[in-house]
Amino acid sequence: MIPLCDAHAHLADARVFPQHQALLEECRRHGMERVLVNAAQVSEWGNVMALMQREGVLGALGVHPFWPEQWDDTAERELLAHLQDPALRGRIVAIGEIGLDFWNGRDNARRQIEALARQLQIAREFHLPVCLHNRKSWEDFFGIVRDFGWNELRGYCHNFIAGTDIARRALDLGLHLSFNKPLLNPDARKVRASAAYAPLDRLLTETDSPDILPSPIHVSDILAALAQIRNLPVDAFASQIVLNFQSLFEAPLISREEVLH
Repeated sequence: MIPLCDAHAHLADARVFPQHQALLEECRRHGMERVLVNAAQVSEWGNVMALMQREGVLGALGVHPFWPEQWDDTAERELLAHLQDPALRGRIVAIGEIGLDFWNGRDNARRQIEALARQLQIAREFHLPVCLHNRKSWEDFFGIVRDFGWNELRGYCHNFIAGTDIARRALDLGLHLSFNKPLLNPDARKVRASAAYAPLDRLLTETDSPDILPSPIHVSDILAALAQIRNLPVDAFASQIVLNFQSLFEAPLISREEVLH
């Protein structure tokens, strides 16, 4: 069975959390090795931590740019408490989903930027990667990183759909690129060019379930599309994706001898 990893799923979302047990059992039957469950709102953090008790589930806590008003002193104290809890060490493996989204304008840009900047700082303080959502905001994002004076940043660009210029700048920072349903469109030239451009060890697969693809098992479709674009056998390429997931989130799954060279 080909091993699968979903680097971005919202199984803590109230729309799917009640069905999480059946959903995760289905994922295991289809070869899912790991699912990274991201929070979007503070109200989902408890669900993420409940899900982390399940086999193969890792968690990310953060505040999505859709809800920057939820990032306040109380949320920051709660996040820091979870990150400092020895019982959760090794299970909370990232800060996310965080970022900037100016698709509908910049009315709350300042609040988004403040929330993102502090969450980026916390990620670096705890040596954790970040799960990034950037839409119509790449220059602002790179500006924040530049203002901090950072030359590198661990994490991944969720549902990456930009062209190779943005891909190059993200990769130069040390970020991974995570691909989703847009990759399946043969006319999506920019995203497919970026998938072909990125180094093999910086690629991830995701579903953003339930928003873009309904279930983490559909990550197999993204995996097949990536393997085709890179002209590589799916089974060997799947092992590379597993190793990439492992190296970013420190979840040992397979040895380096098992992957592509």
